[in-house]
Amino acid sequence: RRLRLADALTAKKPAGSRPALEQVVADTSEAPTLRGVAAQLLAKRFGPDTVPVLRAALATAKDPGLRSDLVTALAATGVRDVADVIAPLLEDKSLWVRQAAALALGGVGEARGVAALESLTSEAVSEPLPLPHIVLGQLALRRGDLVTGTQQLERSLDLQPYNTAVLVLLADAYARQGQMTQARERLDEALRFDPQNRAARQRLGLLNPGPGVHR
Repeated sequence: RRLRLADALTAKKPAGSRPALEQVVADTSEAPTLRGVAAQLLAKRFGPDTVPVLRAALATAKDPGLRSDLVTALAATGVRDVADVIAPLLEDKSLWVRQAAALALGGVGEARGVAALESLTSEAVSEPLPLPHIVLGQLALRRGDLVTGTQQLERSLDLQPYNTAVLVLLADAYARQGQMTQARERLDEALRFDPQNRAARQRLGLLNPGPGVHR
C-alpha cells in the first residue's frame, strides 16, 4: 500500500502514475485527504480521460473534504459536461462543498455557479468567505462592471488583506476608472506584503514614470 502511494504521488515519473493514482482515488479504505490529493493530481496530469474515475469516487464520497477535492479535480479536467455532475453539490450539506461547487461552476461563468456565489456572498454564514467575493469580482471586471468588481474585491480584502493578487487586480480596476491614487495605494500594499512582486512593481513603474520604483 505504501508503495502504491509512492508510485501515485511521486513527481519523478508522472506519466506512469495513472494506475496508482486511480487506485488511490477509488480505494474507500484510504484516507480521504490522500484520496483528494490523488484526485487532483490525476486530473492535472491526465485531464478529461479521468472523469469517469472521479465521478465514480464522488458518487460514494462521504467525507466533505474529499467531496470538495473531487469537485475541484473534476473542474480541472476542463470538460464542460461535468457541470451537471457538479451542480447538485451546490445544495450539499457542507458549506465547503457548496463553495467548491460554486467556485468550479461560477469561475467559468456557468449561471448556476454564479447564482450560488451570489448566495454565498449574501448569506450570513458564508459571507465571510473571501473566495466567492474574489470570483464575483473577477467576473464583474470581465464584463466591464468596474464598480461591482471593485466592491467585491475590496470586500475580499477586508477578509484577507494580504492577498497580493487581489491587490494587483484592484489596482488595475482603479486605474481603469482613472483613480490613480487608489491604484498606487493598492500596489504599495502589495509590495509591503511581497517586495519582489513583479506584477506590482511593473504597474507601479508605469504609474510612476522615472528611474526605479517609487515607494
